[in-house]
Amino acid sequence: MGEIDQREVLQRCAIWCAEGAKPFSALEESSLKKILHPTILKHLPNQRVVSKAIQQLYLCVQEKICHELSAHKGALYLGVDAWQTPNGFDIMGVVIYQLLDDGAGRIELDAMPLDFVQLKERHTGEYLARMVEFIVEKFRLKNQICGIVSNNAANNGTMIVELEKLLWKCFQGEPQWIRCFAHILNLIVKAILQPFARNKKSSPRAGEYEESNDEEEPQNLLERQA
Repeated sequence: MGEIDQREVLQRCAIWCAEGAKPFSALEESSLKKILHPTILKHLPNQRVVSKAIQQLYLCVQEKICHELSAHKGALYLGVDAWQTPNGFDIMGVVIYQLLDDGAGRIELDAMPLDFVQLKERHTGEYLARMVEFIVEKFRLKNQICGIVSNNAANNGTMIVELEKLLWKCFQGEPQWIRCFAHILNLIVKAILQPFARNKKSSPRAGEYEESNDEEEPQNLLERQA
């Protein structure tokens, strides 16, 4: 069995959790501990330490990502979505889309997770726009963004209007707002099934969209899309 430097243990554990999208608690499972290297087992970090290490790793590679994206010669598109996690945190996730040469003369669409931020206010279009602006500024992309992909919720429409006011070099607002087709299909199905559904009243949650969300009348969303 090869030797492992104890100083590498934390980094290995953080990368293992991040690459497989595994919960930090997975490191504490007894079945996993049975197959771990003795050095790793002896210096196994707790969940809080692993979480902090992943954040540090992300910060370390952030500058590398900024450099790679700034060197990209083609268009860049953002994919934006907000949701609530099972443990009650409101999160915005941003994905960057670009066309890349695979080295064999073929062009492929590359989608890379760019950032996740916790949302601490109501999901108004203005607030979402500020969060997108924050991410774009952090990665120095304001002169390269040519379009934004999101679902068709009303607050996303407001977000696009607010982002247009920032006068990014390549982003022209609504004409470059790409609605998620899967979301539109979902709205079509909801609109078709709506006459057969029972009326349900649900209490609002703290993280719900202020202007609109997926629970907006499907017919209204479809009419706005048309």
